[in-house]
Amino acid sequence: MGKVKNYLQEKAEEFIHEIEEKVSKGKMTKGCAYKLSVDRKDEIAFDLIGFDSEDIDTQIKMWIDSIKVPWWNKIKDVRF
Repeated sequence: MGKVKNYLQEKAEEFIHEIEEKVSKGKMTKGCAYKLSVDRKDEIAFDLIGFDSEDIDTQIKMWIDSIKVPWWNKIKDVRF
């Protein structure tokens, strides 16, 4: 059982890292990241990486809100 748990934890950590990277680089909005994370909450073992499984939607929102986005990645379409 330990191998399965380790595998699920590794996949959850990879998902978290991928989302954080995309949001911080401006390739994904926080809204899209939240939607994707909530839609996949049954597939990703968030509880293995410290999320409270009883209030998972709020935990995901707090995590997404904590991702730092540099100001230059927030500006996507500037027209002069």
